[in-house]
Amino acid sequence: MAPSFTWQPNDDTRLTVLGDYTQDEFGAPRVFLPAAGTFRPNPNGKVDHNVFLDEPGLDNDRTQYSVGYLLDHHLNDIWTLHSSARYGHVNLLTNTASGRFLRPDMRTLERAAYRFRIIGDVYSLDNNAEARWTLGDTEMVSLVGLDYRRTREDYYLNGGKAAPIDIYNPVYGKGFNPNTPMASTLQRADQTGVYAQQQMTFDQHWVLTVGGRQDRSSARTDNRLENNGNKQRDDKFTYRAGLVYLADNGLSPYISYATSFDPVLGTDFYGAAFKPSTAKQSEIGVKYQPPGIDSYITLSLFDLTQQNVKTTDPKEPLNSVQTGEVNVRGIELEGKASLAEGLDLLAALTYNDAEISKSNNPQEKGKRPTDTPEKMASLWADYTLPNGLFSGLGFGVGVRYIGSTEGDTANTVTVPSYTLLDAAVHYDFDKLFPEAKGLRLAVNATNLTDKRYYDSCSALNCSAGYDRSVIASLRYRW
Repeated sequence: MAPSFTWQPNDDTRLTVLGDYTQDEFGAPRVFLPAAGTFRPNPNGKVDHNVFLDEPGLDNDRTQYSVGYLLDHHLNDIWTLHSSARYGHVNLLTNTASGRFLRPDMRTLERAAYRFRIIGDVYSLDNNAEARWTLGDTEMVSLVGLDYRRTREDYYLNGGKAAPIDIYNPVYGKGFNPNTPMASTLQRADQTGVYAQQQMTFDQHWVLTVGGRQDRSSARTDNRLENNGNKQRDDKFTYRAGLVYLADNGLSPYISYATSFDPVLGTDFYGAAFKPSTAKQSEIGVKYQPPGIDSYITLSLFDLTQQNVKTTDPKEPLNSVQTGEVNVRGIELEGKASLAEGLDLLAALTYNDAEISKSNNPQEKGKRPTDTPEKMASLWADYTLPNGLFSGLGFGVGVRYIGSTEGDTANTVTVPSYTLLDAAVHYDFDKLFPEAKGLRLAVNATNLTDKRYYDSCSALNCSAGYDRSVIASLRYRW
């Protein structure tokens, strides 16, 4: 449920109030399969791709809701004020019998029982003022603002024993006892940012954008099991700059450089606070959009260096760890082509040359980060009949390619690449009934061929990819 309401008392003021509420139950948090018997050999044979090695019937549920507003007010022909605020709440409970390792018989899986709950609250506020003015022949857009965010996260983790299970002939209900406290933390964090940006358009073709931001954050994490706590304070100034040339023929070469700072809120699986993440990125590229045509193509080259990157813990799939520093150099190519009336083609291609550039673990340095594909590509074609008896009926088909990834930091485990086929059928009712404008029926299918693949693996375990999925939806926009 996501209601919204917009009130516009005059041409200069617009207020939108938004809310949402979701309550759902779900299964095991991660589909676990041992590496031996999936993409690695097992003397007992292949493991069924859909075998369930958790415990059925465990409580796994989530309740979340939020409320907020967006307010815009035009003071005059130059100044516009923007304000937004949001409060969000989440209550997550997870129970899982997590697989650990196979016994020497290579068919009996040892498991651990875990129960954890996260209750989180987020308050955020952003106020800014924008001015559009001219300085001689230069068009200026100035922006200055202040934002604030407060978070509170209450977390506990209990562990214990879960009965071992036969991966080829699973029998459930033999034992699940997560009653030993492993972590219990309360974290409160505040972040305040002051930012400014100046955009300048000169000679009717050149656009220069420069901006800066000063952040101050503080966090306190109380460990209720150890009866102690720790505080962390960070101050960081970040900035960005970009220059683009808008040619008359639709060609737009650009160059940019940016730094960033992001406090990583929450704690890891064991209750330890995360360190803030920082990054710097340089990018150069070109975009071509022919005038009067709904088509474009963008080519970019980038160099990104990021510290304290969160990745899945190879030793504990439910945990996240932070890598010292990761550098990614790459090329991205994407485009859209409207080849004929009703026919659109979307394509994207990415190449990433990633490596761990700094680490306290000498085995990691110079290696590819886990779960980071070197190559990705996608292609999607959509055709909607523009005329005739079946006008408004559309069909789509696409293909996605995800390259191989590394399953461990030493790069001794390689997860195979995979290619998936997707399709869709949709119908816009306004072609049949003009009064039904905004009403669309769609049926989307992912992994149409029901391909068996693994989207994440380590030396000990694998996460099976999603099977064929078909979802029908009815949408109405007004």
